[in-house]
Amino acid sequence: MQLQVICRTPAETQYPYAIRGTIRQFCQALYDELLTSGYSLLLEDIEMLALQDVKLYAGWARLDAQYTDEPVMPPMSFFALTLDISLLADEWAIVLPVIRAHCDLLQARRMEGSSALGVQPFGISSSEANQAYMMAIEQMKKEAFSHTPFSIDWDD
Repeated sequence: MQLQVICRTPAETQYPYAIRGTIRQFCQALYDELLTSGYSLLLEDIEMLALQDVKLYAGWARLDAQYTDEPVMPPMSFFALTLDISLLADEWAIVLPVIRAHCDLLQARRMEGSSALGVQPFGISSSEANQAYMMAIEQMKKEAFSHTPFSIDWDD
């Protein structure tokens, strides 16, 4: 996915900045947490899911990483969304429930698939996990979309 670089205007500046870290750092922390909970997800699985969900988030909101204080040259400049992009704390707070629900969905699918091999599945079913994931996406849409307040004057 290519994201457009945008010159920041004073109206678009948000304070205070709180950088949470890179997508890769977040994935490592989530992997460590889920590993001790009995999940069978690999770090690569979590990185793939997180990148997909951040790309989905970028469809409704501009990431702060897209903004620059310098004039953009050429006028349409782009960069790739990778695991090394830093996100602000508020961006993480919005995308975190979606990533967790996506991890639950993948784990549930693996558990149901392994039941054919005689493994006793645990946790929620894939249909429950899918419903939770869809609800998390819908909530992310609402939280991600924001616009600076404005007024409209009607001339009669």
